[in-house]
Amino acid sequence: MNPFWHTNLSALVLTGLTTVSVLGQSAPPNRQQALYDQYNGISHRSTGVKPVTKQKQPVVGQPRPESAPAPVETDSRTEEAAMPVVHISERTRVRIGARGGVLTPVLTGNNRYSAGTDFIGGVMLVVGSGRVQFQPEVNYSRTAFRSRFLGNGIARSAVDQVVVPLLARLSFGPVTGTQVYINAGPYSAYETSNSVNGLKIPFDRDEQRLSYGAAAGVGLAVRTGPGHIGLDVRGRYQLTSTTPAGSEARSSALYTEATLSYLYPLGRRR
Repeated sequence: MNPFWHTNLSALVLTGLTTVSVLGQSAPPNRQQALYDQYNGISHRSTGVKPVTKQKQPVVGQPRPESAPAPVETDSRTEEAAMPVVHISERTRVRIGARGGVLTPVLTGNNRYSAGTDFIGGVMLVVGSGRVQFQPEVNYSRTAFRSRFLGNGIARSAVDQVVVPLLARLSFGPVTGTQVYINAGPYSAYETSNSVNGLKIPFDRDEQRLSYGAAAGVGLAVRTGPGHIGLDVRGRYQLTSTTPAGSEARSSALYTEATLSYLYPLGRRR
């Protein structure tokens, strides 16, 4: 090679390297590499590899923040609609109670007996929540009589009976307050024992122990606590005789009763 061209080519290369060195101090490393590759004829193709982004790793031992649950809104009107308010008259269709008081017979027909005042008591049900109700009862009563036989003194006799009235009850007034009522219906009575001057007398085979009749009365019921206290005045008229035909004894009687009672409602109530 001619020494002239050799000298000029060397100077040109040195000048280019100096320029590249100066530019490399201010250009970023990638730009410097690109100039170097362009000078040396090296070409680069895109590899298609996307840069990998480094995900942030959670710190060990640090709890993850939990989002608070959203408050559940409830409609008070819906809850009230789901729990209907029912009055006591709609909830308590059955009431149970006890009654007790005095019993005085008024004898009719030809007889030598005079009656005194004795007692009656029992249990009762009132079924129904409307104005018309059904009132069955089971009562136990004792009725005392006095009689004079042939001037030889006074004999005192007593009759024990189980009395079962089946009454219809017509009430006026609210069931949660004071009520006035009327009851009426049939009844049956069965004699369980008979005594004279304290000595029990056996029943004869032909003696009629079962009797029946009709009963009617009025009463007042006052709300007291969960139930009602009632005052009842009633009359029972006996339609059949409990003695053999032709016997000169009591034939039939009107039984008057004055009793106190307490009715307690069964089931749910307000």
